[in-house]
Amino acid sequence: MIKRRNLIWLIPLALTITFPAWRIPVAGFLAPRHGSDYSAAQTAGHRQDFTMETVKILQSKSGRITAEIRAEKAFTTRIPDEYILDTVEATLLNNRGESTFVTAENGIFDGASQQLTLKDEVVITKNGGSQQLFTDLLYYDDGRRLVNCPGSTRLLGEDIDITGTGLDYDVEKGVYQLGGRVLCLISGSISP
Repeated sequence: MIKRRNLIWLIPLALTITFPAWRIPVAGFLAPRHGSDYSAAQTAGHRQDFTMETVKILQSKSGRITAEIRAEKAFTTRIPDEYILDTVEATLLNNRGESTFVTAENGIFDGASQQLTLKDEVVITKNGGSQQLFTDLLYYDDGRRLVNCPGSTRLLGEDIDITGTGLDYDVEKGVYQLGGRVLCLISGSISP
């Protein structure tokens, strides 16, 4: 006599016996559409192209965050580990925890060399907004912790307006170095 609990054993037995009949259609249905040989696709020169939205990149050194880069969009390029960024905001941190805030319209981040290039309406804000630097091109090297602005720059601060044709900024030391012809306007009174 067949009881209900004995019927449960019939299901796996039926699947095992009929396996040759249903294996081929199920395997064809579950197979990847464009093949499954990933290594062949890599050697054929195929690469991954993608777009990311609301991107956040963290850079660190010795376990401490040195930079936080945010962008509305990021796109891959032909160069591996290089990304084109749109509407970029970056926070550069030194060892003392002081931050420098940078915004730009466009940028390029190279993950291999840890370098950030910012273009178009670059604004650097320091000391809670009391100092701002304006330029069109900025290079940031996270390994050496240096900012370089090779073009025309303008630094506005409390009672000071400085214009130059190049700027180097050491993030760790907090030191600016302007190059080229420098024009400095200081307002207010200076007492001896």
